[in-house]
Amino acid sequence: MLSTISAILLLISFAGFIWYVVKGGNLMIGFFVMAILWSILGMVPADQVIQKVFAEPALNYGPTIIYIVFGSWFGRVLVESGIAPAISEETNKVGKKKPLIAGILVILVTALIFVSAYGVGSVIAIGVILLPILLSVGVPRDLALSVFSLSIGAPMYLNVVLYNQIKRSSLTPSMVANT
Repeated sequence: MLSTISAILLLISFAGFIWYVVKGGNLMIGFFVMAILWSILGMVPADQVIQKVFAEPALNYGPTIIYIVFGSWFGRVLVESGIAPAISEETNKVGKKKPLIAGILVILVTALIFVSAYGVGSVIAIGVILLPILLSVGVPRDLALSVFSLSIGAPMYLNVVLYNQIKRSSLTPSMVANT
C-alpha cells in the first residue's frame, strides 16, 4: 500500500514538474527540486542521496563540459581563422549550379564523419562549417538543421566506439570479468 501511495505521489510530482516547465519555469531549479522531492518520496537514505543524486552526476558531467568548451573553441577558431568561411564559399560556388547535389553531398560527408566521430565537440566544430554551407546553397533553416541532426544521429548506429561503450555498459561485472 505504501509503495502504491509513493508511486502516485511521484507521478503527481512529475505532472507538477511538467506544468512548471510548460509555464516557463527554470529547468535547473525544477530538476533540483525534483531530485530532492523524489528522494524524499522514495524514502532514499540521505547518504545515498548526497552520493548518488548530487555528487556522482556532477563529477560525471565534467568531461562533457570540457568537450563542449573545446568543441566550441575549435569551432570559433575555424570561423575566425577563415577556414570555415573559405570552405563555405567554395562549396557555395559549386552548389549554385546544382544545389540539390551539393546538399546531398554535404549530408553524406557529415554522415561519413559521424560513423567514426562522436561527441558534442565534433558536432559543434562540424556544424560551424556545414550548416552555413547548407544555408548558402538555399536549404531552408529548419530543413538544414533537421537533416544535419539526422546525418549526425543516424550513422552513430554504425559507430564502433559507441557500440562498444554501450555493449560494455550493459554487461554485468561478472560478464566483464569473463571477457
